[in-house]
Amino acid sequence: MKSLINIPQTRAYVRSRFINPSSNRIVECYLVAVCCVLNEAPKLMVLTEHGAAYCYVPPHAICFNTGSPEKMLSEVCSWDCLSDRGEIVELEFLRNWSVRNGVVTGRYMFTLHFDPTHAWGRTPEQLKLFHFIQGNDGNLHIWVNNQMLWLCEAITNDADPVWPKSNTRIWYVED
Repeated sequence: MKSLINIPQTRAYVRSRFINPSSNRIVECYLVAVCCVLNEAPKLMVLTEHGAAYCYVPPHAICFNTGSPEKMLSEVCSWDCLSDRGEIVELEFLRNWSVRNGVVTGRYMFTLHFDPTHAWGRTPEQLKLFHFIQGNDGNLHIWVNNQMLWLCEAITNDADPVWPKSNTRIWYVED
């Protein structure tokens, strides 16, 4: 597990004021990696259309169309990194599923799983999977399990949703 983690190739846009304070454009880019620093928001490495690579770009700098409304960091990501070590997993069963977090919906992209033996990952109530979501509002969102519902008409029923709760128990075979 490591702090700079490869992600599936994703075309997006970056709000240039986050990479060049004197500019206020939206620049086409590719998302290259996720950067994890304990107790800080997850950040991304982006490669712009000009060939410049930038690290430590916050998630609210990323959008998927040029008309996306700009959001605050706390509106797109609700947790800081639980460790400075993690790995990216694309949960194949959930590939491209729709998801909902309150009133915002989106499409699942991939998951950041933190090292469960390091830092906050040692306690069950703090162990969270960070799911990267392409929001229908055009922004990148990072949601955790207990803040979202998975939606698939063939499998799930959204008529009376039961919001998930965090597991707070450590399970032992000898219990």
